[in-house]
Amino acid sequence: MNISVVHLPDKRNDPLGHHRERTIQQLVSELNTIKKLHPGSVNMLLGDFNCNPFDPEMVKLNSLNSTFFKEVAMRLKVRNSDGSAFPIMYNPALEFLSESNSNQGSFYWSSGDCTYYWHSLDQIVVDWQLADCIVDCRYLHQIGDTKLIVRSQPCSKYSDHLPLLVTMEMGNCHGR
Repeated sequence: MNISVVHLPDKRNDPLGHHRERTIQQLVSELNTIKKLHPGSVNMLLGDFNCNPFDPEMVKLNSLNSTFFKEVAMRLKVRNSDGSAFPIMYNPALEFLSESNSNQGSFYWSSGDCTYYWHSLDQIVVDWQLADCIVDCRYLHQIGDTKLIVRSQPCSKYSDHLPLLVTMEMGNCHGR
């Protein structure tokens, strides 16, 4: 398993996402080269992408090429364009985000004329082969007795982001 932990440039420093996109493209290229050298290996990226799951740098064909739909990722596996094959990755963020299960996002920002308030900047993105392995994905609101949310926002005393906890069961993986 090829695992990369990311902390991409902040939207305030890269509002259009060009630097994040170039960084992702380089990283994905390197990971896919490693995959070719080690057949059967799979890629996993996780961390602070500093963009939402539906932002272009996450979904563009020549970037992460991620989808929120496990069935689509597992059925298609790759997208072909102009003679090149781009592996499809699975991003479970939308499957697990919901106010009903208290999993709104990892970062709260309410500035500007257009805001989502809760943003899902901390994510996990995996190759399609790992899509069935993810059984839970949530932002922690508390660790032990320490509350990480105050007045419906991350407590700045600890961090401006909530930690992401991903539970995987490797026995559930497709073909593993």
